Amino acid sequence: MELYDTSKEETIATKTVTWSTASYKLSFISIPDPAEVKGDSKIQFQIQNEGDEVSTDDITVCLASTKGVEFELNGQKGDSIEASLTDILGGSTNTLAKGISTSGITLKLADARGKHCAEIKLELKKGGTSLAQKTVSWSAVSYKLSFISIPDPAEVKDDEEIQFQIQNEEDEVNTDDITVCLISTEGIELELNGQKGSSIEASLTDILGGSTSTLAKGDLTSNITLKLVEAQGKNYAEIKLELKKHSTFLDKKTVKWNATPKKVDPHTGEDVLSRMDRWGRRVPR
Repeated sequence: MELYDTSKEETIATKTVTWSTASYKLSFISIPDPAEVKGDSKIQFQIQNEGDEVSTDDITVCLASTKGVEFELNGQKGDSIEASLTDILGGSTNTLAKGISTSGITLKLADARGKHCAEIKLELKKGGTSLAQKTVSWSAVSYKLSFISIPDPAEVKDDEEIQFQIQNEEDEVNTDDITVCLISTEGIELELNGQKGSSIEASLTDILGGSTSTLAKGDLTSNITLKLVEAQGKNYAEIKLELKKHSTFLDKKTVKWNATPKKVDPHTGEDVLSRMDRWGRRVPR
């Protein structure tokens, strides 16, 4: 720049001014690469400014998910979200100086829409310019639990006990979320680790003694004991055991129970088949 005196036709002063365009560079912080999330798990991240100062009003945060699976991004919900960084952060306009990060932003599942997997694309834009992108892979949690140590077919007699465990064969699960069901035909009364009745429905937590825990993949519970309490005069029954997570069935087993036939002495009313010799063998008289 020059200051020029036209009357004297001479330059009075000069000044050099350097001009450059603003440099905008933002990035997603705390999202791993590759990024994966399962079920209802959350991802928390920040956005960091690595360039010139910028207003949060001027930055657009975009989310697009495949298969119509809906997610929530700090309160904004949908399978396609496009909102200013100001709105994502709660509605208060701010400026981000170089090196400054936003507060935490939470990404979580809103509605799986019956799907088992999806890809989430996150993008930061200023106007039509893309500044940063991230892809997050989401998958539904897979639950598979099974009864262990119950033979097939399973049969017991009289007051014989069955001891078994429950094994988790897939993703980690909380024992509060698993229901153990028992139904016996003929109304015989049974005991399942202290829970009694001809029909029992209790959380796995309660069956195991009341202490909530998680079962990782491959974990086994402690022993669970099934035994007769009262036959109610019956000689035969079927015992149905089921594992459920909410309304989803995970495994089932059937145990057949039989009472030993009786032969009553007409004079004494005693079961002659229950008489034992000195070696513990049943002997009729």
